[in-house]
Amino acid sequence: MKLYNPNTLEKLGFDTVRKAVERRLSSQDARDAWAMREPLADWKLLQIDLGRTQELLNLLTTGTSLPAFRFLSVKPYIRKLAVEGNWLSLEELYELVSWMKAVYRIREFFHKQEEEVYPLLKKMIGEPIFQQSLTLHISALFDDRGKLRDNATPELFRIRQS
Repeated sequence: MKLYNPNTLEKLGFDTVRKAVERRLSSQDARDAWAMREPLADWKLLQIDLGRTQELLNLLTTGTSLPAFRFLSVKPYIRKLAVEGNWLSLEELYELVSWMKAVYRIREFFHKQEEEVYPLLKKMIGEPIFQQSLTLHISALFDDRGKLRDNATPELFRIRQS
């Protein structure tokens, strides 16, 4: 939003709101996305954002709980995989698949709700960007502690049995 006076946002207290929200964000990705936000000048977009905020507030105040998750930043892993010939360490792969499972659980939570309960959040989440079967296949290779299972591959099973 272009303003004639650069001090307008400060006078309106937007910088105070920005800092207060930033302190509550749990990941660097969320802080980066928040830093890019500007006040909305488009009334329709503002209405959508306010509607999403109200839906999230309703979710938080009704005692309904979202699936438990901890979002890690997977950008470094995605960048790493974009380079041909690169691979992820087992720990990186486990963190990536944990992130994928969290995204899926949150998407599933909203899509199981009645259409009128969280329509804007449901629409915002949309369809998955990766196949659930891929997530299940990769996660089956790891135990609950993130360690590679003995039977992750037939070769590994044979090596660990000898």
